[in-house]
Amino acid sequence: MVVPDHSPTGIQDIMANTGSAIADRRLNSWKEIGTFFNRDERTVKRWEAARGLPVHRVPGRGGTKVFGFVGELTAWLKGGGASMTAPATAPLPAPTVPHIGAARSTDPQARELYLAGMYYYNMQTAEGIDRALHHFTHAITIDPHYAEAFVGLALCYTQLRRLTVMPDDDAYARARTAVERAVTLDDRLPEAHSLLGVVMFYGAWDVKGALAAFQRALQLDPKSSLAHHRYALALLHMGRFAQALDEITTAQTLNPVYRSVLADKGRILFHAGQRADAMAVLTQLAVASPDFLPPHAYLAAIRLSLGDHALYLAALLRVVCLRGDEAGYETALAGQRGLEQGGPAAMAAAMLAERKRLHGAGTSSTYDLAQAHALTGDGAAALAGLRLAFERRESAVLNLVIDPAFNLLHRDPGFLVLVNRLGFRLR
Repeated sequence: MVVPDHSPTGIQDIMANTGSAIADRRLNSWKEIGTFFNRDERTVKRWEAARGLPVHRVPGRGGTKVFGFVGELTAWLKGGGASMTAPATAPLPAPTVPHIGAARSTDPQARELYLAGMYYYNMQTAEGIDRALHHFTHAITIDPHYAEAFVGLALCYTQLRRLTVMPDDDAYARARTAVERAVTLDDRLPEAHSLLGVVMFYGAWDVKGALAAFQRALQLDPKSSLAHHRYALALLHMGRFAQALDEITTAQTLNPVYRSVLADKGRILFHAGQRADAMAVLTQLAVASPDFLPPHAYLAAIRLSLGDHALYLAALLRVVCLRGDEAGYETALAGQRGLEQGGPAAMAAAMLAERKRLHGAGTSSTYDLAQAHALTGDGAAALAGLRLAFERRESAVLNLVIDPAFNLLHRDPGFLVLVNRLGFRLR
């Protein structure tokens, strides 16, 4: 299986595929640079003079021959070069993924802010989500009855916990407040119901309620790629891998260009026993999008499961750097030193020592400490930590069926009790 090639044709496509090989593509005139931004030549010349647009000149041509690189131009725009509110200065495309219905506000300014929010959200980076949050919030202040903007706000919170170190409890509480407001405003909005399912599943551990919300979303819109995608991830965590693969395949068929669907399909393929296809998808995606966190995170888990410790640590370091996770960074570095000095056993011991230190300082979760115990082969300590994390309702506990660190516990009766209490199952 290979990653589909969707060649971008303009700035909206480039920014939705940050980090791809097309960053080195060269634009060879003011006209091409202007077309890239969907602006005229006068505007991009003004941007160069006043705002530092990165344009190069061919030596010996009197400054008349110019060119620019797609990667540099994209980085400039992401950094706010055109303005911190791009929608006011350049036309934006309709959001590609996820599609939150039609922007139903009657206020044109709120609508533009919503569309801009989806544009930034689709970058799937911490910076993009932060900008999206700002735009959705602004849209709501203009139109407090704008259901889709509340969905967008909730989306941002669910992603901030994944892309940054925002605490899960805080993220899910904020997301639930926003999405429940959206449902109150428009009970027939499928995106709101599928997102409510996410919040109920991961935030409240209400599996029955979450599955009902996913089904409601699919009843309202059977062709919602987003609803099938979210449903697939819940099924994955529950250990229902065959059904999860069916749902993620449907999501991909309905929306083949969304890289998050592709990354999650790779993850599900692995757990469904299709390792070669999983590795092909995730490796190609990680290379094409080095700043896109999910494929690196999934590859780290797969490498650990396969016993490829050096590659596991390399992927883990990439993940914690992208998240800005200082505790994870220190743990990964400790693991690298241990691996170099004494192999896998020394790696696990070093990571455990670091996790104990961080946990004592209050900067690492009980789940992470249990995971570190498991890597050393200490099943009893790992299970004790999992039980405590369960009682503290640490959301990472929902990974226990698919976390390779806990494979050694799969036949332990105490572990199976936790699995059953969640309503999950082992294959």
